Amino acid sequence: MPLVYDSCAKDAWWSTTIVVEYERERGQRDKDGRPTGYAICSTKSISAPLERVYAAFGEASTLDRWLGPRTKLDFVDGGALENADGDRGSFKKIRANKDIKLAWERADLAPGSSVEVLFADKGKGMTGITLNHSRLQTRREADLAREAWGAALNALKSLLENA
Repeated sequence: MPLVYDSCAKDAWWSTTIVVEYERERGQRDKDGRPTGYAICSTKSISAPLERVYAAFGEASTLDRWLGPRTKLDFVDGGALENADGDRGSFKKIRANKDIKLAWERADLAPGSSVEVLFADKGKGMTGITLNHSRLQTRREADLAREAWGAALNALKSLLENA
């Protein structure tokens, strides 16, 4: 007797499985099955010592002045960041004066994405920041994130260089 194939349920399941595995094999999906999506990178050089620039990410009162008002902050691995603008994230890894990794949780902009901030001492009192925001699921999210992070880093630069 020939194999009978229930095309309604099985076709959808098999075609989805094939697409997901194809994309995963080519690095377009992560292990959790979500698409890798878009990624943005914002960079900034700031005329301030590395320790001072890094500290601006770990103090709620300073974050209020460049990221958003009324910041609640628990700056430890597993801790959280939240402000009145709706920015939310949980800290996955913090290495003093080196890097910060967050799971971004803002409901209206790129929930489930990842933010990584890298710090580099450029010498002569200069610090370089590279901020990578990945797993953005739409082009619109990527454009909004690029604009928002660019404005935030500009505000940080202004704050630290004019203080």
